[in-house]
Amino acid sequence: MPLDFTHSFGRFNKENENLEIEYLSEKQHFNYIINVIPSKNETELLSDIDSQVFLKDGTQANYLTSGKDGKSLITFMFKKNNWTYILSIEERLLDNPLSTMMEIANSF
Repeated sequence: MPLDFTHSFGRFNKENENLEIEYLSEKQHFNYIINVIPSKNETELLSDIDSQVFLKDGTQANYLTSGKDGKSLITFMFKKNNWTYILSIEERLLDNPLSTMMEIANSF
């Protein structure tokens, strides 16, 4: 992981079978979120896709940057083995956001 975390939390939503894992850095005031849902429950989550990339194994991934109140949030989504993974973090926290998100996704 290219960031240092001090805390991690997880929660599971039984209704939509969503697992959310949140990593926090208390000292640097940031968080990184991973959502995992069965692909059968996934609806179209990204509408305006900034970029479409491919992971090392050929898996297609979508990369979206959105902003609010001067903060840009990166959302990186891909499907593997009937699971949909959604990674989210503030863009300012990474020197090379797309490369970092791809590195993390390739580790799954």
